[in-house]
Amino acid sequence: MAKLKVEYTEDAIKTLDPLQHIRLRTGMYIGRLGDGSNPADGIYVMLKEVVDNAVDEFIMGVGRRIEIIRENVTLTVRDFGRGIPLGKVIDCVSKINTGGKYNDDVFQFSVGLNGVGTKAVNALSSAFEVVSNREGQFKRATFTQGRLLRDEDGKDKAAATGTYIRFTPDLEIFKSYTWRDEFIAKRLQYYCYLNSGLTIAYTSNGTTQEFNAKNGLADLLAHEVGEEPLQYEVFHHREKDGKLEFAFTHVHTYGENYFSFVNGQYTNDGGTHQSAYREGVLKGINEYAKKSFAGEDVREGFLGAVAIKLQDPLFESQTKNKLGSDVRAWVVPLVKEAIERWLHTNPEAAKKLLEKIQTNERIRTELSKIKKEARERATTWRTFAGVVPMAAAILSAVPGPWRLVSVRDRWPRIVAMSHGPMNSRPIVKKARRNAPGAPSGQGRVPIGTAAQARATQAIPRVGNAASQPSRTASG
Repeated sequence: MAKLKVEYTEDAIKTLDPLQHIRLRTGMYIGRLGDGSNPADGIYVMLKEVVDNAVDEFIMGVGRRIEIIRENVTLTVRDFGRGIPLGKVIDCVSKINTGGKYNDDVFQFSVGLNGVGTKAVNALSSAFEVVSNREGQFKRATFTQGRLLRDEDGKDKAAATGTYIRFTPDLEIFKSYTWRDEFIAKRLQYYCYLNSGLTIAYTSNGTTQEFNAKNGLADLLAHEVGEEPLQYEVFHHREKDGKLEFAFTHVHTYGENYFSFVNGQYTNDGGTHQSAYREGVLKGINEYAKKSFAGEDVREGFLGAVAIKLQDPLFESQTKNKLGSDVRAWVVPLVKEAIERWLHTNPEAAKKLLEKIQTNERIRTELSKIKKEARERATTWRTFAGVVPMAAAILSAVPGPWRLVSVRDRWPRIVAMSHGPMNSRPIVKKARRNAPGAPSGQGRVPIGTAAQARATQAIPRVGNAASQPSRTASG
C-alpha cells in the first residue's frame, strides 16, 4: 500500500501559547494521566504542586499549618504563609515562567523551580480559584482551563494572611478519575515527616485527619516498620543547619529500601543524594569496624531515609522524581562522620549492626558456593550430553563391532562386542546369547530392539542409576 504524500510546508508549523502546550503535552508537566487508581497519577501530582507551595512557606519559617478539604472531585488548599503579593496573583497562577522561586532570598530551599507547577494545575482544571490575603486585603481570581473569568479586590480584616487555592481537574483531559483518600493521606504524612513542626489537616466526607511528626525521618521509618522487630533502634541524625537529615536501621527482610527527599520533595527514583548517602553509610561502618565489608552485605535488610535541602536543585524532569545535582562532595563525609560517632557512642547497637552484616556475609558466601556447584554440574552434564552423539558418529565410522548402547548412567557407556578366536567370551554375554537374529560368530547387539534394553541392563552400573536420566543412542 502506497504511503500518502503529506506536504511539509509553512502551514504545517504551529506555535502554541503556554496554556495550549500544557493541555496538549500534559506528560511534560504532570507525568501520566491515569484515573486516580495509582498514587503517581496526574491528579495527585496536581495536588502536590499546590501543596508544595504551601510547604515552601513553612520552610521559610511562615505558616505552621496547612488545611486541605476534598469535596467530591474538588480540592481546596489553604496555607497561612505570606500570601502572594496582591498585584501579581493573576500572573503567578496563569503566566508560565512567573514566580518568586527565582529569587533565592525569598525562597531559599523551595521545591518549585521553574515557575510552572501552579500554572499547569490551572490549565488542567475545569475550575480554578485563587485568593491571596495580606494585611486585611485580598485578591481573588477565577479561571477555567487556564483562562481568566473574573477577578476582584477587597478588604477582609478577619481573614488570616495566606493563600487559598481551589481546583477541579478537567474531565476533558482526564476523562474519568476518582480521588483515593489513602493516597492523599500518605502523601500528606510524608510532608510532615520531612518538616517537623508542620501540621496538615485533611478533611474528606466530613472526616478530618491531622498529620504531624515530632521526630522527622525517624517517625517515617517507625511507621514503615510497624510491628516488625528491628535489629537495633533506628539511628536518626539531623545537621544543625538543616541541610541534611537521615535515619536507618536493619530489618528482617531481603533487599534494601530507601526514602529520599530534596527540599521536601519525595524523589521516588532516587538520584545523586541517595547514591551519596549509600556510599557514606558503607564508608562509616567500614571505618568503625576496620573492615572492608562488601556493600551488598551492609545493605541487605537495610531500611533508610535521607533528606537534603539544596538551593537550585537540578531534577531530571518537571515531576522531580530524581535528583541530578552533584552533592556527593558534602553528603558522603557528613554521613560517614555521623555514623562513626554514633557507633562509637552506642556499642550495643554497633555490635548488633556488625552481627547483622556478618550474617549477611556468611549467607552470601554459602549461596555463592551452592550456585557455583550447580553451575559446574550443569556444565558437566551439558559437556557429556554433547559427547554422546559425537562418540556415536566416530564409532560408526570405525571398523569393528563397536556400539554405543547406553547413557543411562552418569557417564556414556561404549560397549565393545568382541568375537572370533582372540576372545570368544563376549562382554555382554547375556545380550549375545539372547540377541535374536545376531550374525553367526558375532555378538553384536541389534540397535533399536528389545535386545538393546536387555544389553543395557546387563552392563554394570556406577552409582544410583535410578536417579540418572534415561538416554539411549545408537552408532
